[in-house]
Amino acid sequence: MTSFLLRCSGFALIQLVIAWVLISKALEPASEENAYLAAILDKRELITDNSQARVITVGGSNVAFGFDSKALGSRLDRKPVNFGLHAALGMHFPLNFVEAHVRQGDMVILSIEFTVLGSAAMYGEPAHVQQLLGYWPGAKPWFETDFSWKRFMDREALDLLHQWVVRGKRRLKGDAPQVIQNVYQRCNFNEFGDMVGHYGHSPKPWQPTGAGIQADSVDRAILRLNRFHEACLKKGAKVYYSSPPVSPARLALLGNKLSGLETTLSQRMTIPVVNTADEMVFQKDEFYDSQYHLTQAAASRRSRAVANGILKHESQRSAGLPKVWQ
Repeated sequence: MTSFLLRCSGFALIQLVIAWVLISKALEPASEENAYLAAILDKRELITDNSQARVITVGGSNVAFGFDSKALGSRLDRKPVNFGLHAALGMHFPLNFVEAHVRQGDMVILSIEFTVLGSAAMYGEPAHVQQLLGYWPGAKPWFETDFSWKRFMDREALDLLHQWVVRGKRRLKGDAPQVIQNVYQRCNFNEFGDMVGHYGHSPKPWQPTGAGIQADSVDRAILRLNRFHEACLKKGAKVYYSSPPVSPARLALLGNKLSGLETTLSQRMTIPVVNTADEMVFQKDEFYDSQYHLTQAAASRRSRAVANGILKHESQRSAGLPKVWQ
């Protein structure tokens, strides 16, 4: 019996050593990883660099694909940082991280997808959150979720372990990262955080969809947005809200839901709205492959509209005019 237990213990020890080697290898800096969500590592560096005043755009992929940050920064005389990545990461993660790193003189432009504002999607979708944590485990504290060890062990732990083991094996073998045959690659973000891999490509077919906008979720979102605004003001930073882009077909599809959302925001959110949905309408061929991803020309036009909206708001504020919700 003693011999059997010793053999079992030795076998278990060998497995633990192998697992430790693979996981420790996987947790080495993911500088060579080229997956789309691995771009968070570069965006993290952009946010933590506070060498000069910045204009920081925050949201999901509507922000990643939707701004000409260089033009925006030039118009607003700020260093541009595009912190948009994926709506499936939710709203709390980018708000928490930006709030912790915003500095005096910064401008923050929020453009949160309608579904994220109006549903449980504001907390992020587990599969996408887990994938991002695989590239940046230290991001966990920035997500607001009801953490459950049982749920973590049942689902998330195995997914995360698998991701690390596969990466560790590849690194030990010296294999190159997996080649990704589409525009959704980390290397296709420019130095400001804009996705530019689709520039020059023809738009792809897509269909507009509606959005589930629930009043209780909107209430929670507004409370969080107002706390974010208050925290930024205390640090000497300004915050603005601009609607995500929308096609005429989707505007009609959303109808009263969207108008009701914007009315609620205008009445209860403390952040000034510089562009409403009506001002962010783009034609279908101005979207690249979905109802949030703009083409290069459309992203430039949107950037000008957002900058002009901010400058108009600041001009009215300086003149002592009442706030106008356009």
